[in-house]
Amino acid sequence: MSLERLYETLRKIDSKVDEVYKLRDNEDAEISRLIGEVRVKVQGEVEDYIKRLINEYRENRSREVEEEVRKYSENLHKDIEEFRRKINNAIDKTVDEVIKALIGE
Repeated sequence: MSLERLYETLRKIDSKVDEVYKLRDNEDAEISRLIGEVRVKVQGEVEDYIKRLINEYRENRSREVEEEVRKYSENLHKDIEEFRRKINNAIDKTVDEVIKALIGE
C-alpha cells in the first residue's frame, strides 16, 4: 500500500470519526433538550397536583370550620334560650311572690 492510499484512507477514517462525534454531540444536545422538556412538564404537573391538594384541603377545612361554627352557634342559641327561660321564670316567680305579699298584707 502506498503512502498516498494510506493517507487517503486515514483521511476518510478521520472524516467518519468526525461524523460520529458530530452525531454524538447532536444526540447529546437532543437528549439534554428532551430532559429539559420532561423536567418542565413534570415540574408543572407536580405544582398543579400540589395546588390541587392544597385547595382540596382548604375546602375540606373550610367545611369543617363552618360545621363547627354552626354547631357552636346552635348550642349558644340553645343556651341563650335556656337562660331567657330561667330569667322569665325567676321574674314570674318574683312577681307572684310580690303580688302575694301585697295581697296578703
